[in-house]
Amino acid sequence: MTSWRDSASEASQADLDGLLNAAIEMASRLLISGRGFAPFSVTTSTDSEDVVGMVQTGGDAPASESPTLVEQLVEIMRGERDQLRAAAIVSHVRLKSQDTAAISVELEHVEGAVMAAVLPYSKRRFSKKLEYGELQGMDSDARIWS
Repeated sequence: MTSWRDSASEASQADLDGLLNAAIEMASRLLISGRGFAPFSVTTSTDSEDVVGMVQTGGDAPASESPTLVEQLVEIMRGERDQLRAAAIVSHVRLKSQDTAAISVELEHVEGAVMAAVLPYSKRRFSKKLEYGELQGMDSDARIWS
């Protein structure tokens, strides 16, 4: 099976790996705080600055609003793509096949590398810790640099 890494430069791999780590860390902090999270973005600018962006929702958005908020983030990043090197869209999803919640991260690089990852998780009872399942990579389609 061909991986996105087979055709991606070392620089784009490093950018996307960094964004994936930042996205999961931010989502985990939000989940541990008990607030949940609405979809958000993490981007790396052309001058190597990482920026977290959120569409203002007033807090945790209902699942029914998630697709609309993701599309708003995509539109914002399309408008800023000349200043971006890489971008991630992070959302909270439910994996029906595993009947569990997961952090979803869609990643895209200006050089053309595109991928997605989901990280299943569960909250420990009576604790603020999360237990993670196996990170699952998958193909995705370009939406920002398309």
